[in-house]
Amino acid sequence: MNTYHLSGQEYDLQYQGYKEDLGFYLKETKKAKSAQGRSASGGKVLEIGCGTGRILLPILKAGVNIEGLDGSKSLLQTLHFKAKKIGLKPKTYFANMINFDLGKKYDLIIIPFRTFIHLATVSDQKKALKIFHKHLSKGGKLILNFFNPDFKRMVERQGKEEFHSYVRNPITKNKVKISAINCYYPAEQLMKIIFIHEEVDKHNYLLRKKEYKTTIKYIFRFEFEHLLELTDFRVLKLFGGFKGEKFDDRSREMVWIAEKV
Repeated sequence: MNTYHLSGQEYDLQYQGYKEDLGFYLKETKKAKSAQGRSASGGKVLEIGCGTGRILLPILKAGVNIEGLDGSKSLLQTLHFKAKKIGLKPKTYFANMINFDLGKKYDLIIIPFRTFIHLATVSDQKKALKIFHKHLSKGGKLILNFFNPDFKRMVERQGKEEFHSYVRNPITKNKVKISAINCYYPAEQLMKIIFIHEEVDKHNYLLRKKEYKTTIKYIFRFEFEHLLELTDFRVLKLFGGFKGEKFDDRSREMVWIAEKV
């Protein structure tokens, strides 16, 4: 499994302000909350790859019985620091998504923000799905999203540095330019990414520059349907976005809702 190797502070700097998926996951986890009392799992939710709590903390604040799992101690430390500041006490686990055993069942497992595609081999993908299946109660659901591969976009952007956004460093108050270089390897369905953070002062003088590397394995629609079938899941819905858009050729995202069978 591949990770960003970002500290909690660096991770939050890169993704500050991103909320496109929050409303969707909040709505879906509240449905699990409403199952409390009708399920042996009591409406429990597990977030895989909870990171610094971008999704988990707002959901926990909304009263959902959610726990988190992540393979980065730094990100989890940041999550708990942020939680303490707002009076929350989340339960989290430091573990890899392909080999954990929490000894309990959940009504819903969510994997937001394309976390699943950090599994770079089919073997690891199947291992993870089998573990998710094991941790779900009867009829439990798995919800996750990742991007829809676009060959035209891949060809146009191969190896080119692309600007993502300007953000403000909350500690230094300096402006930080976030950009990335994507390199695609179609034979292996791999995408190697270099994220670049360039911090400048008020005169636009470069103060520091850092790079962070990661590798992801992009997945196609019917490939993932087959993976779900192999690991005893049934697809309930496939959306092309977080507002329930129909999935088609123009969709940038694949948003999956599957059920344990």
